[in-house]
Amino acid sequence: MNLLDPENRALYTEALTTPSGFRFDRAVALTYSLDLDTLLAVPLHLLLYATGKAQPELLEDRLGVLDALRKTASRLSIFYQRGRILVPTGKRVLYSLLEDSLFQVSPPNGGAFHPKVWVFRFKSQQGEEARIRLVVLSRNLTGDLSWDVSLTVEGQPGLTPISGNSELVRLLGHLSDRAPRISDERRSHLDVLAGELAATRWELPDGIEELRLHTLGLGRNGWAPPPSKRLVVISPFCSPKALERLSATSESTPVLISRPEELAGIPVATRNRFRPCLTLREQAETKDGEEPRNRWGENTGLHAKFYLCEQA
Repeated sequence: MNLLDPENRALYTEALTTPSGFRFDRAVALTYSLDLDTLLAVPLHLLLYATGKAQPELLEDRLGVLDALRKTASRLSIFYQRGRILVPTGKRVLYSLLEDSLFQVSPPNGGAFHPKVWVFRFKSQQGEEARIRLVVLSRNLTGDLSWDVSLTVEGQPGLTPISGNSELVRLLGHLSDRAPRISDERRSHLDVLAGELAATRWELPDGIEELRLHTLGLGRNGWAPPPSKRLVVISPFCSPKALERLSATSESTPVLISRPEELAGIPVATRNRFRPCLTLREQAETKDGEEPRNRWGENTGLHAKFYLCEQA
C-alpha cells in the first residue's frame, strides 16, 4: 500500500455509494466543521446511486427528486461542533431539507467536538439483512483540496459484542446527551445503529487481523502510540512537547511528515529527534492551475493525521 500516493486517491463519494443488492437505510456522521453545500451532495449521491434508474431519467422528475431527497435527508443525522457551520455562499431552497438532520454538539469542560466519522446502515433489497459501513477520516464535511486519509470497512451485525468497537459505540451513546434538540425518533435511530455497530465484525483486508477503535475525551485517560521499533508521524500541526513524547516511544529515530511552516517553527533540538523530516512537494498542493478554495481560511496541502508504528 502506498501512503499519500497521488495515483491512489479515493473520492469522498466512494464511501457514500450503496453496495450492490442493498438500499440505504440510515446514517450518522460526526464532524468538526460543516459546509452545507458539501452536505447537500450527500443525500443527492445516495439517491442517484441507489435507485437503479439512469441519472437523466431520474432528474427529469423534479418533484420526485425533491421528495426523495427529503426522505433520504430525514434518515441522516449529522453532529458537528457548535458554531462551525460555514456561512453559505447563497440562498438555496434545498438547505431547508437538512435543517432537521443537523445537531450542534457542545463537549463538556470547554472541549472541542473533533471526530470525523460516518456509520452507515444498509438493508438488503430482498429481505431484512443489514450491512454496516464505517468510514473514519481526517477530513471534515467540507469541500477542500487537502491531502487526507480515510479508512472504510464493512461488516454484518451479529449477536456477540466485538470489544474493538466498544469505544465508538460509547461515543455514539454520548451524542444524544450533548445535542439537546435531538428528537425521540432520531435518538431511537442512533440507539439502533449503535446496538448493531457493537456486534459488527468487520471484513478486513488480507494481512489485517484486528481493527480496534479508540476515542479521546470521554475519560481521563488519553491514547498514544505504543512502544515500537519504528515510527512514522504524519501531521499538519505539531507541538514540540508532543513530538518529544512521541519520539521517546520508538527504539529507532522516527520519521516526521508535516507542513513546511510547521517544521520551520519547531526548535532544532526537537526536530533533530526525527530523521528525516519531510514535506509534500509543492506540485502536490493543488491540481495544475487550480487555486486554493478553502473558505475556512486554512491552508491547503497536507491535512492527514496518523501514526504508523512497527511493534516489537
